[in-house]
Amino acid sequence: MDKKNILWLYSQLPDLVDKDIITKEGSENIKRYYGTSFVDKKNEIIITLFAILGSIFVGLGIISMVAYNWDQFSRPVKTSLSFLPLLLGQGLCLFTILKKYSSDGWREGSSIFLMAGIGASISLISQTYHSSGNFSDFLIVWLLLAMPLIYIMSSGSVAFLYLFGITSWSGMTNQPTSSLFWVLILFLIPEIIGSFKDDKYSSRSLLLAWAIPISILVNIIISFEYSNSGLWIVILSSYFSLLYTSGQLWFNNNNSFFMKPLQVMGISGIIILSFTLTYIGSWTESLSSNRVDTYSNLPMNIMVFCLPIIALYTMYKLIKNNKNYDVMIGSIALISIFCSFVLKNNLSFISPIIFNLYILTVGIVTIVSGTKDNSLVKLNGGMVIISLLIMLRFFDIDMSFLFRGIVFILIGVAFFVSNYMMTNRKQEINNEK
Repeated sequence: MDKKNILWLYSQLPDLVDKDIITKEGSENIKRYYGTSFVDKKNEIIITLFAILGSIFVGLGIISMVAYNWDQFSRPVKTSLSFLPLLLGQGLCLFTILKKYSSDGWREGSSIFLMAGIGASISLISQTYHSSGNFSDFLIVWLLLAMPLIYIMSSGSVAFLYLFGITSWSGMTNQPTSSLFWVLILFLIPEIIGSFKDDKYSSRSLLLAWAIPISILVNIIISFEYSNSGLWIVILSSYFSLLYTSGQLWFNNNNSFFMKPLQVMGISGIIILSFTLTYIGSWTESLSSNRVDTYSNLPMNIMVFCLPIIALYTMYKLIKNNKNYDVMIGSIALISIFCSFVLKNNLSFISPIIFNLYILTVGIVTIVSGTKDNSLVKLNGGMVIISLLIMLRFFDIDMSFLFRGIVFILIGVAFFVSNYMMTNRKQEINNEK
């Protein structure tokens, strides 16, 4: 149970006791159960964060002390000292496995220390023997050596740093080498499955749920740089549709913003991309770049085939669950496919009109849904979408500032009135309860 629900439950306990629905002892037991559980989880996260920070600073301190008289040491001494951070990290991890494995703080802290020790040892050995190579080579070797810690130490922080590292490495290298990112990220699949199976709303699972879609999006964009293909519209629309629809299927049991990572990123991408596609320039650029490349980008070919199919499957699951609003949001994948392959060339001017209508429909349906569900978030979200659409179209059309000013004032008044009416309606419902 999340914090908001716990607080709501606590507010109801006195009334339940007064009406003899539960005993006072039962009320205390409920507080003891949820209060202790919530506090322990919060304290555990704080302890883990301090353990990670402590490990980082201790590691930096050891490296600084070793580097202080580095030039005065002989090569054998330098070689021995180069392995010191690695050996200390291994010793700390061994102690954690034998004595403290049940503690998240010890596991995360010792894992980060050893990961830093691996990087320090590689760099010190390279410096001692003047090994050739660039930073991207060093980074990928470091990440591959540290990757087993994710499973040996059950470390979520190492998993996050590994993901951040391979994403950075992909941006540093050139095609086709950067395409290896899609192979490297497969090493995280057992971690993702295990973490989500244990508790998909744990801090560890949510960290991965936020980081992985962002990392994948970055590498999709990197793939675009090496492929002069106009299929970017289909790929991005299908990807954002998949994020939103899968989030509604698997992360829809909590109202917290942080606990809906896929929905937040999916709907944000859908809205931004849809507004972009209301301009004819996006479609003419897509058509002009839609040619065969001298380099065949395999990841792009796989994505343009697989992403729409998976997105359509998640939409089918939502249809079975009568989630028509979510299906309408995710339909951007179908619309983009239709516009890219059916209305190409001479009919491409119709595509911006279709996306204007799509955004308008999303805004109206969101307002209606927010009114029906008594949700201020949905109501205001729908009004923001329609307001942005009106504003963008006003700047495209030549009209007087007076007329624009009147329309903007009317939009602002509509915001105030709708929020006032919704607030009163929610208050009346709460009073009736």
